[in-house]
Amino acid sequence: MDGGGVLLVASDAQLVDQVLQLAGIVGINVLVTADGAAARTQWREPELILVAAGLLAQVQGAVRRRNVLVINDPSTPMEAGDKAELWTRALAVGAELLIALPGDEPELVRRLRDVAEGPSRQGLVVGVIGACGGAGASTLAIGLALAASAQGDRVLALDADPMGGGLDLHLGAEDLPGVRWPDLLRTSGRLSAATLDYAIPHMSGVAVLAHARTSAAEPIPPEAMVALLDTAVRGYDLVVADIGRVMLADRPASAPPSHADDQGRRRVESGHCAELVLERSQALILLLPNRIAAVAAGMNLLQRIGSARSGIHLVIRQRSRGLSAADIGDALGLQPTAVLSDQSAVASAGEQGEFTGAYLRTCRALHSQLLQRYPKSGHQ
Repeated sequence: MDGGGVLLVASDAQLVDQVLQLAGIVGINVLVTADGAAARTQWREPELILVAAGLLAQVQGAVRRRNVLVINDPSTPMEAGDKAELWTRALAVGAELLIALPGDEPELVRRLRDVAEGPSRQGLVVGVIGACGGAGASTLAIGLALAASAQGDRVLALDADPMGGGLDLHLGAEDLPGVRWPDLLRTSGRLSAATLDYAIPHMSGVAVLAHARTSAAEPIPPEAMVALLDTAVRGYDLVVADIGRVMLADRPASAPPSHADDQGRRRVESGHCAELVLERSQALILLLPNRIAAVAAGMNLLQRIGSARSGIHLVIRQRSRGLSAADIGDALGLQPTAVLSDQSAVASAGEQGEFTGAYLRTCRALHSQLLQRYPKSGHQ
């Protein structure tokens, strides 16, 4: 095996047939061997190794590595004690998961699909949120995405604000064919990174998943947002998410009552999704105009999202008259990361997918700072 792929160490014909059938559905080849000693000689090469429980003893002593799973014989149901004993033996060979078929078949399919899609890009997720209405968060999200794309990154601009009118508008991609959020929610099954990238619109090297404007904003189920983010970080170097501030403000502090109306359900689900994006964002850009009211709004927002969380980057939109960047930083307890000039032409240029001048230079500098803070090797 010349690197990559899947190695199955098994002798049970039923188990081998079941794994090969699942691999065929996914579209990936599996090398099968019933010789544990031979498997140890190529232990480092496969992307994923599946070991039948009955052959664990034969792979004892193999080099510890990631992506080793143990599969039990589906024809032999296990008692609780048997499963505990099997898990002890699985840990001894460095296994990270015990697959009990047929119940864990979806997890096995997920692992096989990950291998079929190739190595993850381990994309950096950057959330952009405005401290107040009209701060320009959507414009900044697109500016940052364009700056990253110009440096050769694969970039997804993710619309996480169903009340924002559609992030594709800010990229000039509103008339381009392609999938929007409502279309995505009507699909079933797991969406690969390659399929997602093919389906959604692209403009100026940036892929964009936006909300539609043809119907009332649909709430995004939290599980759909989790699945989308999982796919996005596999297929893109950078995911720039435009997060709706209103979605956070409207989400109740506790779970909704059982009699919540549809409008309340929409707010709750949107609020959950906004918080999910916040949780998955290694970096969060807080955009704040240099006005007193905006600073007060920024203080309230920081209280809601947790000012103590790491990775908050303060970006100030500077007007000629207003508070200084230093004063704003002192008030919020954050050192400003960047200062944007307040130019009325920026938004209209952005709607054509074109950013020029000082605004684009600031976006490039901001992207450079993010790369320094979050290196591409895993974005830890």
